Amino acid sequence: MIGELVWDARREVLAIVTGRLGRYWWLRPLGGGREWNAGPDEVRSLPDPGTYAKEPATAPALPVAEDALACRLGTTTREDIAHYTRLLREQAEALLGAGVPEETADMARALLDSPPSREEPAFAAYAHMQDLARLLRHHLRREGEASTARCEAARSEVARCEAAS
Repeated sequence: MIGELVWDARREVLAIVTGRLGRYWWLRPLGGGREWNAGPDEVRSLPDPGTYAKEPATAPALPVAEDALACRLGTTTREDIAHYTRLLREQAEALLGAGVPEETADMARALLDSPPSREEPAFAAYAHMQDLARLLRHHLRREGEASTARCEAARSEVARCEAAS
C-alpha cells in the first residue's frame, strides 16, 4: 500500500501513502508538503479495475487531465489554472453521470463541492486542479484496464466457442 493513491475521508483529499506506524497510515498531499497520519477507518483505497461502468467516460478527459498535470505552479497563470479546472470539473461531472462506484462518486463530489475561492492563494487553485486531474487520470486508466480485460475475456470466449464447434 505504500506509494498508493488513497482518499482521506476525514480531510476529503487525495493523498499518497508514505508509511505505516501501528494501525495508522502516514499520508502526504499529492503536490508535496507536510505529512499527516490517518486512522484505518479514514483511509479509502480507490476502486479496483472492473468496477467501472461498461461505457467509458468521454474521450477528451484523459488528455485534459494529462495537460493539467503538466502545468507547473511557477509558470502557469491563474487564468490557465481556472481554464483547466473548468474543463476538469466538466469531465468529473460526466464521470458522476457514467455510473461509477459510489466511493468514486463520493471523491468526485467532495472535490466538486470544495473549489477554492478567487481570494485564496494561487497554490490552493493549483492544488485543486491537480487533485481533479489526478482523480480523473487514475480512474480513466483503471477504466481502460477494465475495458481491455473485458475485451480479452470476450476474445477468449469467441476462440473457445470456435474451437468447440
